[in-house]
Parts: sequence; C-alpha cells; structure tokens
Amino acid sequence: MAHLLAGAASVNITPSIPIPMGGYIAREGPANEVHDQLYARALVLDDGQTRLAVVTADLLGLYRQTTAKVRGRVQNLCGIPAENLMLACSHTHSGPDSMLLMCATLDQEWEQVLPHYMVSAVYLAVQRLRPARLGVGVGQAHFTRNRRRPWEEGTATPPGPVDPEVTVLRVDDAAGQPLAALFHFTSHAVVLGSDNRALSADFPGAAIAAWQQRHHGATGMFLNGCFGDINPLHHGGFELVAEYGEQLAEAVDQACAGMVTSGETRLRRRSVEVEVPLRPFPTVEEAECQVAAAEARIRTASPPLTPVQRQIEMMYPLESRHLSRRPSGPLRTQIQGLRLGDAAFVGLPGEAFVELGLDIKARSPFPVTAVVGIANDEVGYLPTEAGFAEGGYETQTCRWSQVAVGAGELLADRAVQILQELKRE
Repeated sequence: MAHLLAGAASVNITPSIPIPMGGYIAREGPANEVHDQLYARALVLDDGQTRLAVVTADLLGLYRQTTAKVRGRVQNLCGIPAENLMLACSHTHSGPDSMLLMCATLDQEWEQVLPHYMVSAVYLAVQRLRPARLGVGVGQAHFTRNRRRPWEEGTATPPGPVDPEVTVLRVDDAAGQPLAALFHFTSHAVVLGSDNRALSADFPGAAIAAWQQRHHGATGMFLNGCFGDINPLHHGGFELVAEYGEQLAEAVDQACAGMVTSGETRLRRRSVEVEVPLRPFPTVEEAECQVAAAEARIRTASPPLTPVQRQIEMMYPLESRHLSRRPSGPLRTQIQGLRLGDAAFVGLPGEAFVELGLDIKARSPFPVTAVVGIANDEVGYLPTEAGFAEGGYETQTCRWSQVAVGAGELLADRAVQILQELKRE
C-alpha cells in the first residue's frame, strides 16, 4: 500500500455587498456588511489507488447542477474522477442566497463565478499534496436541541433526540503537525436570526476560526449532519456565535486527544443514483385559488400588513403555484459514501431528521460513521414517517419540503447499503 498523500486549501467566496441573503423570509433587506469572510475549502486525499476530494462551503446549500459543474471542471483540471468528489455546505442562514428560495433572488454574477472558486480550492489542494497521516476521533458538544419538541429556557434538558457527536478526521503532515481537520456536527447554523444582515458563516465558521488559531497553518473544515429538526440551544448575536464556536473547537481537540494516525490508509468511494418519490402537488387551479385567497387577505387586512408580513402571507401560495407547474415524477439525486480507513462518511442530499442519521449510524458496519447532510444536492427536508404524522413546518409542502412520506427511510436504507458495500471492499 502506497503512503497516503494529502493537501488542503481555502478560497474566499465572500461576495460584494449588498447582496440578497438566504435562509429567512422575515429578513428585511439584503446583506449590508460582512462580519466574517465566507470560504470554500478542499481536502484531497490519495492512497496511491484512489484520489478523493471533499469540498465544503459556507453557504445555505447548493443544488446538484452546481455540484456537477464543480465535479466536471475538477475532473478536467485535476484528474480527480467526478464521482470521487463530495461537496457539502454548512447551511448558514447568514450567507448569500444560493438556492432561490423563500422569494429571494440570486446575484447572477456571483452565482456564475462560485463554482470556479470551489474548483480553485481543489486545484490548490492538489498542488499541496504531501506525505501525510490520517486519524479519526469522536468527541461531543452539547449546545443543540430538537426544535420540534416544546422547551422553555431555564427548565430541564430539552426533550427529543439530538446527536451530540463531533466526528473528526485529522490529517497530519509527515512531522506530525496538523495539516487539516474535517469535523462533523449536527445542527442548523442559525444562531443568528432574521434581524442579522451581516454576512457570516455562523457558529461553524467561528469553530473553524477558533480551531485554526490553535493550529496555525492548518485548514479546518465543517460538515453538517442530519440537522433537519435540530437547532442551536439558543439564538443570539455574534458573542453567542463565538461561544458555540469555541465549544465546538474544544470538542474537536478533545476528539483528537490520544489519536493514533497512520500513513497507510485505505480510501474508497461508492455512490448510487436514487429516485426519490415526491408527494402530490396542488393543481394549477388549486394553486391559483390559494394565491387569490392570500391576495384578498392582504387587501382586507386591518391594520395593513408590513412588506415582510405580506411576503410571509404569500410564501406558501406562491410555492404552490411554483410546484403546480413542475413536471410530475420522482426526483433524481445521489447518495455518496467515502471510506477513509476504518471510518466512513455517507452523504445524504437533503435536510434529514436526526432520527434518520442516528439510525444509519446504528446500522453502519464501521466503528466511526458520519452522516453528512445536504451533500452534493439539496432536495429539502427529509422527515421521518413519524414526523410526517406529527405535521409541522418541516412537512408543509413547498420546494424545501417536497418528498413523499417514507422517502427519508428509503434514503437511509440506501445509505446503509452503501456503507455495507464499502466495508466489503
């Protein structure tokens, strides 16, 4: 077995301001300042037989079309097979709109150059390939809650399942100094609320910054998990963002304590195309009735609604209009698995409920498994069957909640199959 090679790089993807922001329909206006820079980061690993790339971005999410652009250009430029690249976003709600949801608008110029920045990160990482050692560790961080379970601040521990594990893939250079750390944790990146109009990577960005301060010259990278029903324990301002970032960075280092690294690590990749069933959408006539009814409510409201209130009133009727005009049939997407020694990272193309991630991990044949959310695509929320029965925001039909009942369990089963296949290789 050849000695492991690794390289990592970061490229600034912060757009110029003002720019439309994604994540909150209640936000009044575009970004008007930059609190912290946004980055695309890449880690490239090569065991002599397989070369893999993991790309992370401080963004709300990206569709499969963007992943295809990045993969194609990386394959042409760097020789890394398209299917050997995983692209995942942190899901910050304080970044530029990258998905055209909730009545937002895209900055076309920035959107066109974004894939080039990601390709540049991979290219730089390839140029920096050097002998390396890889280790895996697991820690814990405790600042999240299940947002679908009622909880009053100051009372007992919030109810409902969460996933406190912090899974860390650390790459050291030949001298034993950290070269990069890929860390995985599960939560919506929503410490900052709709009142924030400063671009920010939220707590994942703060965690990376805190970890990199402790390990000068190393590249920190964040992967989110099955965060569909998981939020930070509290919402607040940038002080709280920094506090949670420090907690996560500390958990990363704790996971690395006593870590054993190896320069002989086996790398493998598996992926499968999946047809995800969609729920029935409104007909054109039904959607237009919803739009007309919402417009009537706005006209007759007393006192008159504010612009944000009008947007909220129109949000789901306009989503119904959009969905009523879409072609029927299942949604084609992908599940991807990466084997990194005795650890596995399996990517789901949406915002799965945490119960699905815990189920996949429990059934995985690997001692360490990280289930990566919104990997390579964003099909929206992936509730459990029980979640659909309970109802709620995450199950209300729109572009970010469109899959049929049982789709989450279907994807979880396919993910476990991929893990089993990787284990046999």
